[in-house]
Amino acid sequence: KDEGLTPDVVTFNALLNACERARQWQEALETLRRMRSCQLVPDIVSFGSAMAGCELCARWDLALALLSEASEMSLQLSLVACSTAVSACAQGRRWRWAMRLFEAARPLGLDVTIFCAALSGCGRAGCWEMSLQLLDEMCGLRMEPDKVTCAAAVAA
Repeated sequence: KDEGLTPDVVTFNALLNACERARQWQEALETLRRMRSCQLVPDIVSFGSAMAGCELCARWDLALALLSEASEMSLQLSLVACSTAVSACAQGRRWRWAMRLFEAARPLGLDVTIFCAALSGCGRAGCWEMSLQLLDEMCGLRMEPDKVTCAAAVAA
């Protein structure tokens, strides 16, 4: 900014992605705050990257708060953002929240990633019946479970 360059949403999203990869969830939240102080409105990519940073550090509560904030801003939620929230809840051993978010994501169209996140939550909670239902649904949708998805189901 000192050189006459003005950061935009894309610039901040790149920084948020770096925070995510470095597992710096506190810095990601601060970056969202800085975006707003620059009169920029975070988009779903901004929130998704910040959520992913929270997910990687087992801060499911913050990931849910960010998803809620994005929704309150009337941002169109993406399947990636919902999958991230499901995964964060699964890592935080909040399988009921994970399944609620999974159900809420249905209108977006489900993919292997969100099934894997939901299966992981069921696995951590020992909910093998739910895992079998999810695998059965995947088969019904003609989705091929990958190795990670199968491992998550077996863990239940």
